[in-house]
Amino acid sequence: MRLMMLAATAILLSSTSAMAAMPEALVNSLQAAKASGDPFVMDAVSAKAKADYPAYHAQIEALLNPAPAPAAENLADMAPAAGTATLWSNWEGSVEAGASFASGNTEEEQLNAEVKLEYEQDRWENELRVRADASKSSGVRASERYQLTNQTDYDLTEMDYAFLNLDYVQDRFSGYDYRASPTLGYGRKIVDNETLELSAEAGVGYLFTQENSGLKEEEPQVTLGGELEWELSKSLELEQDVKLRLTEDLSVTESETALKSHLNEMLYLKLGVLVEHLSKVPAGKEQTDTLTTLKLGYEF
Repeated sequence: MRLMMLAATAILLSSTSAMAAMPEALVNSLQAAKASGDPFVMDAVSAKAKADYPAYHAQIEALLNPAPAPAAENLADMAPAAGTATLWSNWEGSVEAGASFASGNTEEEQLNAEVKLEYEQDRWENELRVRADASKSSGVRASERYQLTNQTDYDLTEMDYAFLNLDYVQDRFSGYDYRASPTLGYGRKIVDNETLELSAEAGVGYLFTQENSGLKEEEPQVTLGGELEWELSKSLELEQDVKLRLTEDLSVTESETALKSHLNEMLYLKLGVLVEHLSKVPAGKEQTDTLTTLKLGYEF
């Protein structure tokens, strides 16, 4: 490569020296022909110049038709195309897990896990969350809850967006085998800066439920919600997510509050409290469930 650069430099210098030695009128006419961009004009001027000045044949050709740079040396051609991105460049997410065990007079164990994946491209954003919480007391299952939520947002403006939310909860200890609700709605970012994000949503959809007895119901629903992410310091964040689902016979209120402490750029501890209230439950069931968790998380 060094030899090629030296050779190119030598050719350039010799060409420049030769052009400097050519009559000024000849150089001006050649440059004017090249500037026109017309191949017929360039050929005519080249033929006339070579006939009148045969001693400058090579220099005339070099000025009108300079040799292109070797393809291998063209760094612009070797650079990746603009907009080329890796497969995972638009993805981010987190994995959280927690567990507690007690033995002796009381035998208890509790397991909690959650996976979150987020994808963002242009005006589109998608968030998928999968959560599992279970516990045993003296060898008997005391709670078992699974939740899958997927929300797709489309930005209408910098602060407004439309969304489609799909939520599925399976929790037989609540009196319902499952609850499923698709919702279509509108959201607005009330505050959106480096330390504070606050948004509110409203939508309409359907709520599908099945009680432990096997009774199934489906009703139109209205959904109201709000989400808060507040960076209290460089290592501490407060998260709050509230949703209210209203139907003619049943209202479901979910509130999740979490304090997130970063150990480093990727690892964090998360203390969370999930409260769920059902306005109507089968006989013998409590209307309000509370779950407190402490989990270790990894962001990627």
